[in-house]
Formats: sequence, C-alpha cells, structure tokens
Amino acid sequence: MKNANKENVSDDIKKVTIRNIVILMEKIIFLIVIVFVVSKYFFEFARIDNNGMEPYLNDGDIALVYKKNKSYSVGDVVTFKLDNKRYVLRIAAKEGQTISVSDTGLLLIDGWPEENENGQKTYVDESTFDKYPYRIAQGQVFLLNDNRYEDNDSRAFGTIDVKSITGKITSLVRTRNI
Repeated sequence: MKNANKENVSDDIKKVTIRNIVILMEKIIFLIVIVFVVSKYFFEFARIDNNGMEPYLNDGDIALVYKKNKSYSVGDVVTFKLDNKRYVLRIAAKEGQTISVSDTGLLLIDGWPEENENGQKTYVDESTFDKYPYRIAQGQVFLLNDNRYEDNDSRAFGTIDVKSITGKITSLVRTRNI
C-alpha cells in the first residue's frame, strides 16, 4: 500500500511539474508576442552612429523611438530613412515657414537667425545659396543637426516629407563609456 501511495505522489508531482512547465511556456510565448507587437507598431531602438546631434545625442547612444506619433513640432528630434540610411535630426521649420540666407551665410527662418540651444549659429555653404529663399511646402519639414558644423541635414538634401518620418525620440539610453 505504501508503494502505491508513493507512485501516486510521484505521478502527482510529475503532473504538477508538467503543468507548471506548460504555464511557463505559455507566459513566455505571450511575452514574446507582446514584445513583438510593441516593437513592430509602437517603439523601436535607434543607435546613434555619428556626432551630428551633439550634445543631445552622441555617437554610440541608443534612443527609444515612438513610432505612432504623427504630429510633429519644431524642436522635436525625429528619425527617418533616406537612401536606406537612418537619420536622427531636429525639426527646425515646418510647412509655410520661409528659409533664407543672410549676406554672411547665416541661415534664417522667417527672417530670424536659426541657432541651436547652445547658441551655435547655422551657416550655409556658399555653393547652395542659390537654393534660398524658399517656402517650405505643405507636408514638408526642414531638419538640422544640433551640431551645426555637421551639415548632413536639410541644408544638404532639402526638406523631407512628414510621412517619411518613422518616429520621434522619446528617451535616451546612454551606452558610450560603459
């Protein structure tokens, strides 16, 4: 009789263990599905691979990008792809605003000098003066690096369509120097 009880207890333990493993696997699968849905439709991570957005973002930083935002303001830091390359830039001007250049090469937005939070003035290469002045078309934005010495932004490739923006930087994980 004692052997039968031991076998029943052993069988019960096996059943409980198997049941716990199945429950754990269900939870893991559910978690994987949630992570996939969130990363596919809501958030993604973007690695910063240059110093164009210094001091806000630096080479090696990882930023969290919110992908569902479709309403952007001047000052927002956004991501977009151009020629299969990801860019992270700040919106400097939106549709209806006028971009021009002063006699000294200073970039002007609606007649006012454009400068970043650090007081860096924004200059334009003389070879591109003929592009200015122009009014930003509907559905377009003018993007600039925070580090104004890096000119791989709208000064080089012009305005971009708001629809090509893939998301807005919402938070930052600093990974350099770790």
